[in-house]
Amino acid sequence: MATTTKKKGTSPQLKERISKINDQAILTATDMVDGSIKTGAQWQKLYAKSLKKSEPVIAKQINMAFDTLESLIDQYQSGTNRFKNLLNIDANTTKKVKKAARKTVKKVKTDVADAASTIQESVKKSSTQVDLTLINGIGPKMQELLNNAGISSIEDLANANVDHLKTVLSEADARYRMMDPTDWVAEAKKRITT
Repeated sequence: MATTTKKKGTSPQLKERISKINDQAILTATDMVDGSIKTGAQWQKLYAKSLKKSEPVIAKQINMAFDTLESLIDQYQSGTNRFKNLLNIDANTTKKVKKAARKTVKKVKTDVADAASTIQESVKKSSTQVDLTLINGIGPKMQELLNNAGISSIEDLANANVDHLKTVLSEADARYRMMDPTDWVAEAKKRITT
């Protein structure tokens, strides 16, 4: 049985058809580009017109804002005068009120300065605190307890009274009663002398 093989290749009709499709695609793309350019030009004209038309509106809005501000200033001044007349406040009373206000502001400033000073001292004190956990037997919780009792450095611990430390421990928690701070004080003294 003989088989025939079909010769692969493109027929002239297929080539012509592909060429037409390609030409049509190029024309369509060209039309789309031209349409986009025309639409863009129209939008630019419209935008330019809208800007020209909005300039007077923007100017009016700015004028309205200034008019409103001037009106508010006038209302404030007339309201202040009415308030003074209503309460029979004369110039001397106004001066007294201003003086009292200044005095209050000065006191508040002083209070704020004092509070800031206290905060600075506290920060300075906390930054100079030595890590008491360097002493054997003192952990973070014990250090916190000692700090609350006024012992914030190894020097403080070295100078501390052992009986006072025992009292602090027993008042803090029942499980601390069994601890003996004698060794802590001795080790702190050694660290100071070395």
